Amino acid sequence: MLYEKIASLPPSLLPMVEQFIDTLPLEKKQDLAAWEGSYEDPDWGPPPVDKNGKRIHPQPGCMKGTFIMHDNFFEPDDDWKEYM
Repeated sequence: MLYEKIASLPPSLLPMVEQFIDTLPLEKKQDLAAWEGSYEDPDWGPPPVDKNGKRIHPQPGCMKGTFIMHDNFFEPDDDWKEYM
């Protein structure tokens, strides 16, 4: 996946890619090698793992307290009155 993308770049851009890779901290390079190909979108980062290296799946309720709904959430919005 990553190799194919790099291989499809114009040769003039390859030095920029190489320079970018060289600026990554060593531990990041190792992280990238460990999970390369496991996700289609690398912007999300490597999957969370426990101390044994086993992937952690999200548990129900893990986002509790992250979102706040106001008391008037279910009340009609004045901006939509003419459409209702």
